[in-house]
Formats: sequence, structure tokens, C-alpha cells
Amino acid sequence: MHIAFASPAAWTLPDAFAGLAGYRTTSLVASAEELPAQLASILPDVVVLNYDEASLRDVVAQIAKTSRRTLAVPCIASPSPQFLVELMRAGIIDILMEDDAEALVAILTRIAQSNRISGGDVHLDHAKRIAFLAAKGGTGSTFLLSNFASQLARDTGGKVLIVDLSIPFGDIDIYLIPEPAENDLSDFVQQVERIDKALLDAMVHHVAGNLDLIPSPTTMERVLQIAPADVVKLLAKIDEFYDYIVFDLGDSIDQFGLPMIETLDQLVLVSRPDLPSARRTSQTIRLLADLDFPDEKLVVVSNAFGIRKPVSLHEYEKAIGHAIRYEIPDAGQHVAIALVENEPVIEIAPKSPFAKAIQKWVAGLSGSEIKGKKLWRIFGTN
Repeated sequence: MHIAFASPAAWTLPDAFAGLAGYRTTSLVASAEELPAQLASILPDVVVLNYDEASLRDVVAQIAKTSRRTLAVPCIASPSPQFLVELMRAGIIDILMEDDAEALVAILTRIAQSNRISGGDVHLDHAKRIAFLAAKGGTGSTFLLSNFASQLARDTGGKVLIVDLSIPFGDIDIYLIPEPAENDLSDFVQQVERIDKALLDAMVHHVAGNLDLIPSPTTMERVLQIAPADVVKLLAKIDEFYDYIVFDLGDSIDQFGLPMIETLDQLVLVSRPDLPSARRTSQTIRLLADLDFPDEKLVVVSNAFGIRKPVSLHEYEKAIGHAIRYEIPDAGQHVAIALVENEPVIEIAPKSPFAKAIQKWVAGLSGSEIKGKKLWRIFGTN
């Protein structure tokens, strides 16, 4: 279980809690206004909130709006009866009355044993949904996704499913498996009424121990067999069997991607630090705003794939009108090796700058420690 601690200033409870076994932790130093975006970028199972009553009202409301799969546990001493009623109406069940690590463990144990959390590496009711969208063709979004999902499965220990919705030109399979998968999305759609855990396990392509793949169809005939409504139905049936589902939307939001948008916990927009990509990135950000997609859930990533003279971070953020969450260095020659060996760069060259950037990115989601530096110091200084 991934536990986040959020406070407007440094807080002693996370350090007291961090030594207890069985939990992955992240500490966020953020104002009430900054917190929703930071939570949406790491998607914890539970967030423990250390704010005053006035700020808690806003924070709880924002979490309910943007982090539907994160449970909030306020830490507040002597709350007024009226405020307790407000929290209950907002769906808050558990409250920590003091900075006590053992008391928090008792609350987390109740949460894990209740119907609100199920599964091995506990997740809240359903899988957390993350989608990758390329600002334009050639940004390396699919390549990035293959490495991200592989690292996510490795770090969290939870079950991760990749669904290729870049139809009809999806090709994430070539980065992960040496031979074409036996079943693609059209096969799953045809079995949507029969699908259960046993059939899913039999049909899905097992990339690694806890990483699975549903590739996109490779022929137009098979593409035409897929209806967007059936894809929605399929995902509703299978996401209880996974901790994370990662979608590849390609470089456009089409009839297959659009129904997914409102169900996402996070949308990763992959761009390149050059002017053509900046134009498309800003256009896509405006499109998402027109679709009422919460900005807090948008994570913009700059991928330096194939860039010789990148635009500076300051100039690029100014051009697109949005902050860059992660800068990913060019994987260079490792891209060709990954294609030949059908393995992600994080496996081929785990100490490369590219792999280290992916590891740091996923560490935020998994609550893993980055060697030599605690995550609360990283997030607290952003």
C-alpha cells in the first residue's frame, strides 16, 4: 500500500511511520492549492492530511474530484462536531486525532481489511488508470510507455496491464515481446460477454511476471470488429484484476480514447523540446481544457528523443503554457538495441541516464526511496 503524507510544512509523523514494514511512503510539502496536482502525479492509495480545518475543506473536496481512487485520512486534533459532520458528508470515515504512527497503522489495517481495498498489493476497488498521449508523431511516447510500465510493475509489485488503443497503428508489442501476441484487442472484444479472470489469464499476453499486454489489431478487418462501447465494457470487467492499467492513445484522442478520458486518474502528455512539438502540445492542452479534463491530472513530459539542440526548459514551458513534470534524456543507441532484443531500456541499460530518469519518475508513483535522497525533499522543493 502506498501512503502519502501531505502538509504545508515539514512533519515528524512520516519519519516515525516510515520504519514500519509493509508500506511504501511519500511525503509531500505543499499548500492546499498545490496538493491536488501533486497527488494526481503519484496516485497514492491513502493520503494522510495535516492541514487546518479551513484548508481541509478545500483539500478533501479537491481529492474527491481529482483522485477518486485515493482515500483521505485527515490528521486533526480536537475537530469541532460540526466539522466532523462535514467530513462524514464528504465521505471521510477515518480520522487521525494525533501524530501517532501506531494509531495510523490501526487505521490502515482497518482500511485494508474492509471492502474498500482488495487484492494482493492493495488497490482501491479498481485499477488506477494512466494513459499516454503523444503531442505529435515521433515523440517516442510508446517507447516511453513500454519502459514506464515495466518499471512500474517491477517497483510496485502490483499487476500492471498495458492496453494499446493506438488503433490501427499500435506497435507497443515490438518493444516488449519477440513474437506477435496470440490475441489482440479484437479477440477480447469478441469475448467481452464471457470474460472472467480465468479467460483473461488464458488470453492476455504475459510479458513478465506481473506485466500483461493487450495489443492493438494489425489489420483493418480486425479493427472494424471493435466498437468503442465494447472496449469500455471490457475494461469495466477486467480492471478489478489489476492495480494499474496503462493505455497507449497514440497521437490523437479518437473514438476509442475519448471514452477513457473521463475515467483516467492521470494523463501523460509526451512532448519533445522543439518548436513543432511545442505548438502541438499547447493545442492539445487547450483541447483537454475544452473537454473539461482536470488540469491536476495532466502530467506533461519532455522526451529528448532524437533532439540535438533542445529548447530550454524555461522557454519550452513558456511556449506551451504549462509546467513540465519530468524531463527524459535521449536513450540514444539503446533504442535500437531495445527494438532488436524486444526488451525495455530499463532492463538493457539500467544505469543509463534514460533508465535513471524512468526510475525516478516511477519512484514517485510507487513510493519507493531514491537512493541518497528522500522523496519528500524532492517534492517539497519543486
